[in-house]
Amino acid sequence: MLVIISDLHLTDGTTGTTISAAAFEDFRVRLQEMATDASHRANGRYQPVEAIDLVLLGDVFDLIRSTRWSNPGVTIRPWEHRTRPDELAAQVADITAAVLRKNEGALSILRACGRGEAIRVAAAPDATEELPVHVRIHYMVGNHDWFYHLPGPAFDAIRATVNETMGLSNDAGPYPHDPEESDRLMEIFEAHRVYARHGDRYDSLNYEEEQGRDGATLGDALVVELINRFPHEVRRRLSRLPTAFLDGLDELANVRPSLLVPVWVDALINSSELTKSQENEIKGIWNDLAAAVVELPFVRERDRFLALDEVDALEATLHLSSRFSFGDIARIVTFVQQRFWKGSTSFAAHALKEPAYREGRADHIVYGHTHHFEAVPLNRRRDGPGKLIDQLYFNSGTWHVVHERTRQSESVMEPYFVPFHVMTYLAFFRDNERSGRAFETWSGTLGMR
Repeated sequence: MLVIISDLHLTDGTTGTTISAAAFEDFRVRLQEMATDASHRANGRYQPVEAIDLVLLGDVFDLIRSTRWSNPGVTIRPWEHRTRPDELAAQVADITAAVLRKNEGALSILRACGRGEAIRVAAAPDATEELPVHVRIHYMVGNHDWFYHLPGPAFDAIRATVNETMGLSNDAGPYPHDPEESDRLMEIFEAHRVYARHGDRYDSLNYEEEQGRDGATLGDALVVELINRFPHEVRRRLSRLPTAFLDGLDELANVRPSLLVPVWVDALINSSELTKSQENEIKGIWNDLAAAVVELPFVRERDRFLALDEVDALEATLHLSSRFSFGDIARIVTFVQQRFWKGSTSFAAHALKEPAYREGRADHIVYGHTHHFEAVPLNRRRDGPGKLIDQLYFNSGTWHVVHERTRQSESVMEPYFVPFHVMTYLAFFRDNERSGRAFETWSGTLGMR
């Protein structure tokens, strides 16, 4: 039995709220129920499952969304990992320790699962005796926790601490980004006819093919120097702002797709009871920070001469001006999204190109990253006389608050966003588990108060 979750974005608490320990307890209960279901075999017999492989498919910790990157006296940035590796390792260790402290209640539940102390199933259908189920937890990295992919003794020490605190099955070496980096993961995936990766490689703002996963991206610069700093700068420079506006500032990182963040900020400004002077000053703060991001040497190095690239996309979408209406901003964002993301935040088309799918080694392709749960049929293949196998692409969603733009507002001048809590997990079964079913997915939404 294989279970996949991703994009929990557990932070150190300096940039908004993190998911509560109660969600992890709910997950533990559901994991136990799924283990019981999996123990019922296709031939009608009951045979207790002995272990579960739980894959954390990237962005479980969010080291980018920490204001510690801009604390007084801190000058190291994620994109200086090659020129100042020792300082970067020290900063990553500091943020990691803060994330572990902040989320101890939640992580203690995972740790108990990893030690075989939290999941139990009945020894027989009507038996009172229960047997422990060991949960082998495997951490893969995404674009917000890519530091755990870096080699070296300093990062080995950080990973060893994470392994112990979370009850992971990883060794202290670099956590894998691609499953091919781990023989054990490949064995697990192939046994369940699954192929899974975080999916950041299909987002050009958050993955650069030239350097792979051992390096920062434009997305990191955007978060560290603009999205993290903006709420702090507004609070520092202005007083007596409406509570609803201040609360909204902390939700910037939860807007999906991220290209719509400037639209979200503009909508937040215009829906709040601000004076014209406050509105202009807030827009000025945003524009100053946005301009500074675009002028970073790290960003300018990625601006290709006479070519429309991601740097041009940032310049086109980040600026907030009184000369632009909501419709103008939305049209700019739509153009950029069409140019770089083919107008869609779904990665289903990439699943069709995965070698594991094309070569017949996997029936199910799983990505995370987009925070949008999907189950998309890819194909139906024959497996012997009269037997058809369904092949699907899944996105593992997120465990977080998501703010999505309403479809109605795509055609009007003023955009609106709807927030809701979401939680998704995927399960895949091998051999005759779960009465012969291949998969089970759960994705829930909870309205805001």
